[in-house]
Amino acid sequence: MVWLKGEPSFQLFGFIMCIGATTARALKSVLQGILLSSDGEKHNSMNLLLYMAPVAVVILLPATLLMEDNVVGITIALARKDVNVVWYLLFNSTMAYCLNLTNFLVTKHTSVLTRGVNF
Repeated sequence: MVWLKGEPSFQLFGFIMCIGATTARALKSVLQGILLSSDGEKHNSMNLLLYMAPVAVVILLPATLLMEDNVVGITIALARKDVNVVWYLLFNSTMAYCLNLTNFLVTKHTSVLTRGVNF
């Protein structure tokens, strides 16, 4: 019955943000494939990750600080209460690094389309 009347909580702003995020992800994947396979700009996966990670930090860190209230204070308070929080953050960062490196390696050895279908 929902398909007859449309989505009851449709938000145009949310729809536009989803389309923008999908487009940005596709652009990043295509550029990544070009940088990994181009003869003129031949990069390996480690170097590409070295160049792309600081850009991601510069974009995401201010956004996190603006959107999350007192995130630094809360994180420090949690770390003081339980030291394992630091290990969880380090483990999470290591897993993110490994995921990005794996994505770059798959893109280099297959193609952007193959990586997009698999992930």
